[in-house]
Amino acid sequence: MYCRKCGAKMSDTARFCDSCGEEVKKVRQRSDTQKYEERKIEDAKQSKSKKSKHEKALEELKELERRNRPIRRELLKALEEF
Repeated sequence: MYCRKCGAKMSDTARFCDSCGEEVKKVRQRSDTQKYEERKIEDAKQSKSKKSKHEKALEELKELERRNRPIRRELLKALEEF
């Protein structure tokens, strides 16, 4: 194993580099297949949340439209009377 900062050779059980003192950080390596599967799962989660956000926005718009109908009627009546 080699230090990521200075490139010095270290033992596999070292927690710090003997040359520069940098802390050893373990990196989990994943195959391309694992990365692909993880990305697929993440994309599916994001698309579900996007759909729910979209549905919520539609519901809010429908509610606003429902609330504004009486106001529109009143405005139309006022304009007709004017």
